[in-house]
Amino acid sequence: MLNQDWTEYQNYKYNKSNMKITLNNNKTLVTANVKESMTIQRQNISGSSREEVTINKPVITAITSYTNM
Repeated sequence: MLNQDWTEYQNYKYNKSNMKITLNNNKTLVTANVKESMTIQRQNISGSSREEVTINKPVITAITSYTNM
């Protein structure tokens, strides 16, 4: 039933803004504002969230950069 209901949405939009990364000792805090909207059975639904992710003892394993000039 739930799987069938998820197929009913249309016009899904996702936007992340105001992302901040804070380093403090062995912890990294990543925060961002998120806005989502979609249409389900002809009804518009939208929401906004504040995401916070805490990472303990971060380890960088690779850095990749793509540049166009």
